[in-house]
Amino acid sequence: MPTTKTWEEELVLEWLLLEGYLAEANLLLRAGDRGGRNEVDVIGCRFLKDGSLEIKHIEIGALAESESKNIDKVCERFNKEHKEDIIKIIKWKFGLENLPQEIIKYKPIFIATNISPNSVKKLKNKLKNTNIEILSFKEFIKIVLETIEKWKNTQKNLGFVKDPINIILPQTYRLMRFLETLKTNNMLKI
Repeated sequence: MPTTKTWEEELVLEWLLLEGYLAEANLLLRAGDRGGRNEVDVIGCRFLKDGSLEIKHIEIGALAESESKNIDKVCERFNKEHKEDIIKIIKWKFGLENLPQEIIKYKPIFIATNISPNSVKKLKNKLKNTNIEILSFKEFIKIVLETIEKWKNTQKNLGFVKDPINIILPQTYRLMRFLETLKTNNMLKI
């Protein structure tokens, strides 16, 4: 089974899987103009109740350059060619080559690490006319913790457990279990 390159990518992968997505890390795309293959950090997809196919394309990383270079970096990660490649690959993997484009919901998300809250706010404002969602790492951790609680309640609603308070995540969700342990022991300040 392919693995992630960083622990941050691993956390994103675990989160998508717990949310019910089929997910993959480091998906190879076409070669760039300068040679070398491009790749996606993490991709997740699932069919929604309305029959559409949702594809979450998630990139995670530090934005430590000037504002304009950070914007360029984010936009390049979600450029038209990357989106086209991702959709082609997902359709191929599911055997859905004839799936109409209009029922595909592509959602690009950039999770910014090592960036000030003020810089995240500015970046969100500058990219508000794109469909790229920008999350600070802190915002992402809050979402992960909410997902854990939602998953526990779903386990109860499905009749798999009686009390969601005592349920533990599967062992393979190491990073999410670590976050949950920190939260349970009041060691996580979010």
